[in-house]
Amino acid sequence: SCRQNQADHPRAIIEQRSSRVASPSNGTRVRWGDELVFSVAAEDSSAIIDSVRIAMNGKPSGNFSGTTYVYRTKEGKLGSILVSIEVFVKNKPRDLHSLMIYVLADAAPAEYSCRVLNTYPHDPTSYTQGLVYHNGYVYESTGLHKRSKLRKLNYRTGQVLAEYKLDDSNFGEGIVIANDRIYQLTWNEKIGFVYTLDGFKIVKHFNLPSSEGWGMAFDGKQFFTSDGSNRLYILDTAMLAKTGELQVMDEKGKVDNLNEMEYVNGVIYANVYQTNLIVMIDPATGKVTGRIDCSGLLKQEDRHADIDVLNGIAYLPQTKHFLITGKNWPKMFEVEWVRK
Repeated sequence: SCRQNQADHPRAIIEQRSSRVASPSNGTRVRWGDELVFSVAAEDSSAIIDSVRIAMNGKPSGNFSGTTYVYRTKEGKLGSILVSIEVFVKNKPRDLHSLMIYVLADAAPAEYSCRVLNTYPHDPTSYTQGLVYHNGYVYESTGLHKRSKLRKLNYRTGQVLAEYKLDDSNFGEGIVIANDRIYQLTWNEKIGFVYTLDGFKIVKHFNLPSSEGWGMAFDGKQFFTSDGSNRLYILDTAMLAKTGELQVMDEKGKVDNLNEMEYVNGVIYANVYQTNLIVMIDPATGKVTGRIDCSGLLKQEDRHADIDVLNGIAYLPQTKHFLITGKNWPKMFEVEWVRK
């Protein structure tokens, strides 16, 4: 009485395919600039392949009547690419294949050190999340719930000239200044704020393109935001809507933990969270073109119980130097990069 009829058991359906992907294999890693040959083959002599359609990350890349397709990686960006291959077989159902490939940087990044030119005071209670220079002053966004602020500073003296405290529920993150407005991200509240430059009045809210907000940069035409991964999201200036994204890669693979950012003369500079590194990123491809080691800025006497990691980059256009600091650091440094 405990037996069940075999008909009660569902039968596994085995998908019969008439074709296979001969190359490349799933997970293939290539360098940007390489050519990658996609090849499909019939599973048996009865299968005649009419044509093949291929798409990269959901975007059609081409149709071809043969069984091979050459993908020139320089025509795209770096990072992981989901490849969808649709094979049309004569008198048989079409086959669908998918695989992941990874396009890495074509060369190792240039290596730089950080030379200190001047040292300025910095509020050791400021959990720095964003830093930007504008018309002689530095604007700073600080984080932590119940402690997040937007500030205008005399960076040479450390004097706070203006300040706005965020609501206790918001965790301040990266900032930029564009079109006489200040744009500020929040961490995981999924919103951003737009302020007047004078008075710090909130005039607009916007939705973040990712689940978290970390850093922000502006290239004069569009915004870039980071979320702690290796991805940068591109937003327009009108609606702050996502228009694209970059995957940041070096010659070894993806570069994660991208945090506070600054755009300068065609390069995005980004702090790598939990390290003393700043990476230089090509905004057209996502390639890491340089790596700056900022170790050793703080002396032992500068350290206190709440000291945290390097974070904060601002560019001084009049000297072509940079200002950098860190979370709860007592100092801000005017620096230049030195090629190793």
